[in-house]
Amino acid sequence: MNRLFASTVLMLLIGCSSEARSAASTSTRPRTVVLELFTSQGCSSCPPADKLLSKLRGETFSGTVIPLAYHVDYWNHLGWSDPFSSPKWSARQREYAASIKGAQVYTPQLVVNGTTQLVGSSERSIRAEIQRQLEGSDRGTVAIDRQTRTGNALEMELRAKLDRSARGRRGRVRGGR
Repeated sequence: MNRLFASTVLMLLIGCSSEARSAASTSTRPRTVVLELFTSQGCSSCPPADKLLSKLRGETFSGTVIPLAYHVDYWNHLGWSDPFSSPKWSARQREYAASIKGAQVYTPQLVVNGTTQLVGSSERSIRAEIQRQLEGSDRGTVAIDRQTRTGNALEMELRAKLDRSARGRRGRVRGGR
């Protein structure tokens, strides 16, 4: 399955649940927080952020925390080419910078649930944002009605219901092989 497609679907799912308040939001169901770290082996400030992401991966929270690392390629021209880098991850980071108010493109940058950006090595700020997201209320629901997998292709039918406070929110899912 295409990792970008999977993470985009996941962000749509998370975005719908973290962006609005619904009648069901008073329930005690566990919440999910997705952490996306934009990093590079060519970035001298990134090792502490990489280490923190690994540390968070091993911890227990009151909900699910999904840590993801995306190695960007824009540092590759400085003499060291990061073997894990991809222009797709750099493009993803630029899309976040365009959609999150006040966001810029830098490393190490951490995007939380597709809506908030932080310095990826700022442990205190990151822990506070994880807690804020876990304590937040749902502003809608997303259900997977059907999924079919054929080789590396995944087809899904999703149904989203947002409450009125989520008006004007849009999500886009892109897929490929």
